[in-house]
Amino acid sequence: MSLDQPDADVAYRTAARHDYRRQEAVDTTTETMPAPARHGANGTFTLEDLERDADELRRKWGLDDDRPLPNGSAYQHARAAWLATDDIVEYDDKEYRVLSRDFEHPHDDEDGRFAVTLVSSPWRAGREIGGEYRAFYKYDLTLRPVDDDGAIRWGSTPDRSFSVKIRPQREDLIQKDGSSFDIPYSEGSFLTVQATWLEDITEAIALATKFLGGALGYQLKVDDICQDSARFTKAEVHQRIERVKEQHVVQTIRQSADLLAAHEADLDTRGKYEDGKWMECWLQTDAWEKLGFPALDAQLSIKVYYPDHPEKLEYPMDQPKVEVALEGKERVYDEEQNQRVRRAIPMNRWNEVMAVLEEVLLTHLSWADVREDHLVADDYSDGPDAPPIAFQKPEGRREWLQRHYESLVPPLYRQATSHRTDLVYDILAALRDAPDDAAGMTYDQLVEQTGAAYRTVRKHVRRLCEAGPARGPGILERERGAVTLVSWSSRFLEELGQDVLDEINPGDQPEDRRDRAEERRERREQRQADQEDVDRAESVAAGEDESTGGDAGDGSSTWRYFGDVDLRPDQLARALDQEYLDHDEVRVRVDNSPLFATGPPG
Repeated sequence: MSLDQPDADVAYRTAARHDYRRQEAVDTTTETMPAPARHGANGTFTLEDLERDADELRRKWGLDDDRPLPNGSAYQHARAAWLATDDIVEYDDKEYRVLSRDFEHPHDDEDGRFAVTLVSSPWRAGREIGGEYRAFYKYDLTLRPVDDDGAIRWGSTPDRSFSVKIRPQREDLIQKDGSSFDIPYSEGSFLTVQATWLEDITEAIALATKFLGGALGYQLKVDDICQDSARFTKAEVHQRIERVKEQHVVQTIRQSADLLAAHEADLDTRGKYEDGKWMECWLQTDAWEKLGFPALDAQLSIKVYYPDHPEKLEYPMDQPKVEVALEGKERVYDEEQNQRVRRAIPMNRWNEVMAVLEEVLLTHLSWADVREDHLVADDYSDGPDAPPIAFQKPEGRREWLQRHYESLVPPLYRQATSHRTDLVYDILAALRDAPDDAAGMTYDQLVEQTGAAYRTVRKHVRRLCEAGPARGPGILERERGAVTLVSWSSRFLEELGQDVLDEINPGDQPEDRRDRAEERRERREQRQADQEDVDRAESVAAGEDESTGGDAGDGSSTWRYFGDVDLRPDQLARALDQEYLDHDEVRVRVDNSPLFATGPPG
């Protein structure tokens, strides 16, 4: 591994860059970029506070001795607040207690007044009382913005969001089925603190101390924290970038997904396509070491996203963000269980994890040729003006990508020269000829370009997406969002594909493809008309009213109303989205429906 020395004036915000485990033969070079902003975080810890006095708690909340409050723990403070508060609001099918409508933000530098709400719900553990199982409750306290007139903005969160969840921790807890419930650390109150814009996870403890003191009158003592329980499950870093670089970063993330798939890593890619552009790109995996990054056995994600309704925002808040986040727990070896288990990461490893997140983020920005002048500052991020930090950038990506995409050329030749149909060639040619600023084509656009049936186009696209190395990306890629978008699996392969198509059919012209499309369209319409004549004759012979639909064009099919089949709406949507059902296997009535303003076809 090569370690170039950074300039002496480069700030190391994490105090030290840690000695990470990387795969062998991974070379790195040192680069510097402005430090990304540290965004959201979730910290967890157990307070060993069951010895607190309950009498003081009763006096504080004006509760009589008949209330079963066994101690003065944080959990019992939340319970007392729930019992004593009479400012009750129904929202989104839940009942909330409003503890305050004039609350100071726990961040000292955050202006304005806020509300604190409390909601309870049955927890997954309880006790047996009088021979019956009774669930304990969990309590969620949330900071919410208020309007000038004091009205709570229930659907919004402050720019610096903050919430605390409190769960009971007792040795005598059981599950609903009567089996024992194991608490991970010690008895007391288990807290989950969610906050944004934290430089260090230990700030979550300080903020929780101030928040619980003001909202519940509970004095959090650091000495009560079970040290082994002080952990975190969420951490985020991001940079806001100029919109002009969005597609470059999206393409870079897609290339990372391709390489991870080729390495047989477990990954989750998601996308959202609207108005002819990518609105979000998301890659999540626990195998980042396959790309040369430090080995952190936890799920990390990288995404490009916009805020809600960017068209309503002004610069710079309407510009996209690139974010890398820790998503949950790491996998560690448990000696007692003799197996690997998932556990939250200790708070004392915060800087270690943040350095990995920063390296993944800044390396992807570097790969996408995002320079300092492409970064954007906002109210909570200094953007290009942030102090520079050094990071180790894995080398060899260009060679990895070239080897991977060149391995797809033979399957591309086989698919495009199929002796059975020239439709595959025409689908690839349509994608080749798409406008440069298009992120791909929809199925409807491919149907229009090729003249083939929707079902047939989708069948060939699926085959092209599956062509290539096992578990790796294929020749094409489908990204599902508001519509399914079909594109080449990489820009590199798109360039190779252009050469392949020119070699296969060098004399082919756009008018030739239009003629083939028109021929397919005429053949399809003739087959459809012939089938309708047959269906109509069979319906008349069977004495069937044509308006009921009969067998919908297939004498061997059985059709039923949606309400008569054992299928939920979400299952139907998933079946269509994942292509378990073809679109011509589902019928929708379009007359007299506000969903279809144009009415029935024809």
